[in-house]
Amino acid sequence: MMKDYQITIILNSSAGTQWQSDTIFGHLCWQVAYGALGISIDDFLLPFRQGKPPFILSDGFPDNKMPRPLLDLGFKQSESLDDYTAGKKQKKAPYYSLDDFISVCHGEKAVDKPCDDPWEPVLTEHASLNRITNTTGGKDDSRGLYETEAYCLTGNSKLNIYLRCEPDWHDKVVSLLKNVSEIGFGKDKSVGLGAFEVESIEEFERFGRFNNANGFVSLSSMTPAADDPTDARFRLRTKYGKLGEGVFSNPFKKPLLQMEAGAAFKTNNSIKDYYGRIVEGIAPGDDRVVQNCYAYVVPCMIKW
Repeated sequence: MMKDYQITIILNSSAGTQWQSDTIFGHLCWQVAYGALGISIDDFLLPFRQGKPPFILSDGFPDNKMPRPLLDLGFKQSESLDDYTAGKKQKKAPYYSLDDFISVCHGEKAVDKPCDDPWEPVLTEHASLNRITNTTGGKDDSRGLYETEAYCLTGNSKLNIYLRCEPDWHDKVVSLLKNVSEIGFGKDKSVGLGAFEVESIEEFERFGRFNNANGFVSLSSMTPAADDPTDARFRLRTKYGKLGEGVFSNPFKKPLLQMEAGAAFKTNNSIKDYYGRIVEGIAPGDDRVVQNCYAYVVPCMIKW
């Protein structure tokens, strides 16, 4: 039986890459490929390819915040400009508090104020060097200047990642994640971005099943399987993924449509521990590469 855990990490620098579940999984895969678990990457990926993943990860969310679930939240008709403004802000809020998220999943109303997005962009100026003149000048007088963008959290710099796993996989996943913390996460980690440390891993029981649950909310970057429910509300993103630094051929993956965290699905059957699938053939020229698009799900009550 799978158990749920809440992993809390502390960001020690800006992040060049968003903390999405499939990207986190990719970092763990590289650690396996480097020999961290003493098994081959093919053996590691086999249960995921077979549709029986031993563990599922969520996206990373700012401390005690959750993505706004795309449920019918029952907003009342506005009777004043203030009511309209407050309702509009709540409809577009990127995050809810953890308590409100659980309340609306149980069919109750949110009571806290919607959470503002704590992520802020950080722009860094760079200058490319002309190897002939040894200056930053260019023909178009742009001086070779360009910017790169990263993200940092305002205030609290903690992230929560939710892990659902078989009992014998808890220690393995935590060990892999701690290995990743020694080298950093995402792009530009060689210049200090993506530095983090694991603060705590605690068993978490607030996402359990309950009576009258007739759907689920995804907490991951998800691509549905053929037999997953189709009555759903979701936001789509196109992901342009890349392979890790250990690849010496084409590093670019094919574009992939994914459902963002917060997608809601209505089911006619009992709710499973996970939905979604592995996406094969994502990297041109290398059939070994896959994209993990399984979804960590939270039971909910859907009224639409």
